[in-house]
Amino acid sequence: MPFVIGNETFEKLGSIGTAANLMVYLTSVFHMTNIKAAVALNVFNGTTNLATVAGAFVSDLYLGRYATVAIGCIATLIGMIILTMTAAMPTLHPPPCAGGGEGQCVSATRGQFTVLGLAFAFIVAEQRELVVGFAIPALLMLISCALFFAGAGLYVRVRPEGSPFAGVARVSVAAIRKRWVAAPADGTGEFLFRTRHASDVVSRLPYTDQFKFLDKAAVVLSNSEVGGDGLPKNPWRLCSLQQVEETKCILRILPVWVTCIVYYIPFAQTNTYIVLQATQSDRRLGGRGFEVPPGSFTVFPMLALTVWIPFYDRLVVPWARRLTGREEGITLLQRMGVGMVLSVVAMLISAMAEKRRRELAVLHAAASGGSLSHNRVSPQSAFWLVPQLAALGLSEAFNQVSQTEFYYKQIPENMRSVAGSLLFSGLALSSYLSGLLVAGVERATRGYGDGDDGWLAEDLNRGRLDSFYLLIAAIGTANFFAFLACAKWYRYKQGAAADDDHEHVADGIA
Repeated sequence: MPFVIGNETFEKLGSIGTAANLMVYLTSVFHMTNIKAAVALNVFNGTTNLATVAGAFVSDLYLGRYATVAIGCIATLIGMIILTMTAAMPTLHPPPCAGGGEGQCVSATRGQFTVLGLAFAFIVAEQRELVVGFAIPALLMLISCALFFAGAGLYVRVRPEGSPFAGVARVSVAAIRKRWVAAPADGTGEFLFRTRHASDVVSRLPYTDQFKFLDKAAVVLSNSEVGGDGLPKNPWRLCSLQQVEETKCILRILPVWVTCIVYYIPFAQTNTYIVLQATQSDRRLGGRGFEVPPGSFTVFPMLALTVWIPFYDRLVVPWARRLTGREEGITLLQRMGVGMVLSVVAMLISAMAEKRRRELAVLHAAASGGSLSHNRVSPQSAFWLVPQLAALGLSEAFNQVSQTEFYYKQIPENMRSVAGSLLFSGLALSSYLSGLLVAGVERATRGYGDGDDGWLAEDLNRGRLDSFYLLIAAIGTANFFAFLACAKWYRYKQGAAADDDHEHVADGIA
């Protein structure tokens, strides 16, 4: 276990360190526009999260967990090394802009973009600072790989057991094949086919009266459908009540999962536009010469998360337990709802901070007799971004932590790999949705110069990023009310059925 924890810790440090520098790298070194860089990073983040889902399927069906993690470690390390090389070798990135002026930058060649894309595929400040900024995460990833392989002799390697979605597919096919059959109307599932699960660690699920169409998959039309061992002869025509209820668990979770996709949109901005806000703010520490790198501000959500969790467990939960009488204080769905509200609050704070930052930039340019084009940095301290980032961290502590626990508790024991797939696929789709939102807002609000450069202008001082944040807050508010409806409809998974006297495995029919 220590080797796995060490592997995961250093991998996360390396990945987060790389992600924090990418926005600045793409805009300052590869001379990409803010819009293109933001969309590219959203696609990159979405693809890397979606790749984990594909990795889970490959692990379950073919390779097993050890081989999958090993390949992932090596691939990520190769990607980080290539990315570091693109920053360190002048031939692998465009030359600096002539005189530092706008409109005098040479775009990257097709080959340079190919190498950058290759680095992104494997990963699925001043120039020297960026090299160090990528080299350190690569070194951390190397340590992560070393720790993982150091414990190779201690791991218990489990053979692939097949995809847990196979049972869901069988139930769906069997229900469709028997769509003309009348499902039992007793409302108890008493006359549906039952059999014990092959694993003793999987608890038997009680019957629920939602998605009754699927009950038809467990209707026995004749005794010839059941073999002498009490199991279905054709699992694509007859499924057990346990399999039907496992499928219902997945279907009940899906509406909540969809609302969580929209919930993650504010978090997609932390590595894109919040970094750009920091770039155009006063990043001097204590008003002196040292400037905090813009990518470093993404650490504040993690700090807020780290500080809040022990405070919540030690103080808030006992208080809520006395108030509600529940062991956990408040339910998982209630905690997720609090997280959604905090994400909306974070976007409102972001809008206010950005509006003030832009106003001070305009006043500073007017007072100094310059123009916004030549004096982009606002006198507002970049540390005014900390409240919105802290609010996002608290939101993550309530929602994402509870969401992970929700999936693992509400999904049957034999389908636990689906829980991780739901979380990361939601993050992936959220990144894609954020990229579409950025591109759509830029197209819809695109200005025509003369001070009207649209909401997402290349120079934030000439745009209306605060309006973009307000739009995300409005979407989050609507999504919160949709979540409330889903949470009210949702039924928590019950424990194992207490009465096993009704189960007759010999004939397979109860």
